Amino acid sequence: MPNWVTNNVELFHEDQKVIDEVFDMLVDTTGIEHEDHNHEECVTFKKLLPVPEILDKVQSSIRSGPTIVWLDDDGKLHSRPVTDEEAAEIEKTGFPDGYEWRIHHWGCKWDACQSTATKGDRCISLRFDTPWSPPEPFIEALRERWPEVEVTGGYIGDGYEFCGQF
Repeated sequence: MPNWVTNNVELFHEDQKVIDEVFDMLVDTTGIEHEDHNHEECVTFKKLLPVPEILDKVQSSIRSGPTIVWLDDDGKLHSRPVTDEEAAEIEKTGFPDGYEWRIHHWGCKWDACQSTATKGDRCISLRFDTPWSPPEPFIEALRERWPEVEVTGGYIGDGYEFCGQF
């Protein structure tokens, strides 16, 4: 179980259409009912920076090499070695597995959880937790995608007693 980092992010722009576009990219509104997301709007990193599909399926191990893992309809875990084609596809990503990709692109090993997202008049407020570290690479990608949007906020990691600003 990781130490959780609490993140608060505020986004501002004069044009409500821009705010609507950003909100749609940062929030999953499918109404997922899950222990980490028990409301209709969940903060997600996957829409702005989706994990390559092949990496979402692969686990990398120094001992056994990369394997494809999946759950069957009964919830039983299965795995198999990657094929040559899958190995080539994995190599093209530059990362051995989804974990390494997420650390590099999001700054943390899992998507945001325990989140709330509120869209107001020319602003968005996000509050979410991340495992072990703040999602600084994700925040940077957000700023690069919409340089005209003001992005502020901060984070606190209670377990290691650290905090900072985005």
